[in-house]
Amino acid sequence: MRNKAEENRELVRKCITEARERRQAAMECYYKSYNSTLFMYRYGSLMSVQTDFHQSMEYSIHDDEGNNYKNVYADSDILLNPKSMLTETEKGIKAHGKIPEYPQEDSVDIDCRLNNFDGKLLSFRINEFVDAVKEKYPLIRFKSIKGSYIDGVNVYGNLSGVTKTEVYDKYLLSAMFCASDGTDASNLKSYTVTMKEPDTPLLEAGAFDEIINNTNQAINAYDGKLEDFETLIIMPDALEKILKLLMSAYLSDKAVLSKKSIWADKLSDTVTDPRIVLSAVYDKNRIVSAGRHISDTGIVNRDAKIIDNGKLVNFCLSREAEKEIGTEHTNCDYGFFSMEGGKTPYRQKVSETQSGLIISRIQARGLDFFGNLTLVIKNAVVVEDGIEKGTLGTKYLKLNLEKMFNNIAWISKEIAYSGNSSLPWIAIEKGGFSVY
Repeated sequence: MRNKAEENRELVRKCITEARERRQAAMECYYKSYNSTLFMYRYGSLMSVQTDFHQSMEYSIHDDEGNNYKNVYADSDILLNPKSMLTETEKGIKAHGKIPEYPQEDSVDIDCRLNNFDGKLLSFRINEFVDAVKEKYPLIRFKSIKGSYIDGVNVYGNLSGVTKTEVYDKYLLSAMFCASDGTDASNLKSYTVTMKEPDTPLLEAGAFDEIINNTNQAINAYDGKLEDFETLIIMPDALEKILKLLMSAYLSDKAVLSKKSIWADKLSDTVTDPRIVLSAVYDKNRIVSAGRHISDTGIVNRDAKIIDNGKLVNFCLSREAEKEIGTEHTNCDYGFFSMEGGKTPYRQKVSETQSGLIISRIQARGLDFFGNLTLVIKNAVVVEDGIEKGTLGTKYLKLNLEKMFNNIAWISKEIAYSGNSSLPWIAIEKGGFSVY
């Protein structure tokens, strides 16, 4: 793979040389290639093992007026022919007399590979996972399980001659499953975890155990009266999606530069419950950001706090927006979020809940810069007097992100490490949401 890294750098240099000869205003390209080995299980049995090679080139040209023309190519013939690729992307670009200079930067090489592929260990973990679920949750039926090993190289280059290279590897496990007793069945649920290496049982990875437990509950429809719930309990996989929406509404380039974000002028102000400590992290807290250390604009991503004990300390801005705002760059585009946990175990807090709803499967249906959000929720588990009573069908959830993060009832002690995030379970008090 290290030889492959040099091949990728040569291809990027070839594109840069061609662009320089054409005297482009400014140009940068981002080339990605990786091998994947996929173990496909269907209905609990190994069906196939497949190895594939993937590649793509993202190529951007900027003109003197700040316009950005970008194309993404995944065709091998175009990738090997920079002239053809440049001609396609060049359409609509004005002629220029000189090439603006990029900031003086050093080339960067990042190697975050851990081990060579261990197919026997991955296969063992998948079989162990299937057996553990059968024993603990006999009603669960797997439609498919995919175990993958990704081994790749990303290279960024621009007209200044700088190249930034990342060599990486990682494991992924995704499963699609439902609960069925032979008569009734729940809706299908899918969940994915990313790992540096499969060194622990997969049922213990991320929030797999609780998500499968919720799916197990989903076979029993709630037959009680739908009333206002006092507590909304958000599982880590749903919280990750909500945090990405929070970033878009309050912290992104568009939200901050337009001043439409209600947090645009609140840097260093308290914006959430003081128990919220939220960071963007890379390769910490079991987060696997392999393949994401170098952004498609050439920024080497770094760890940064976003909210510190309720205080807003960073936006999530691009390099261009950072210069305009005058703050340090924080790249959270990939959503590698980490939030600190609380002091009480999750199961204990559920047992103390008088009237609540546990949500995991969500889909956004509308979001504005004020943080008003409508979510479609499916198979939410109803809790009454500390007991899980069954699930609702498809419902709608309305909430405001700012109110939500200022109406925290509790934060769990446990943290779910999905590989893409390390997040707790959180509960929102009545007043911060409504279900209909």
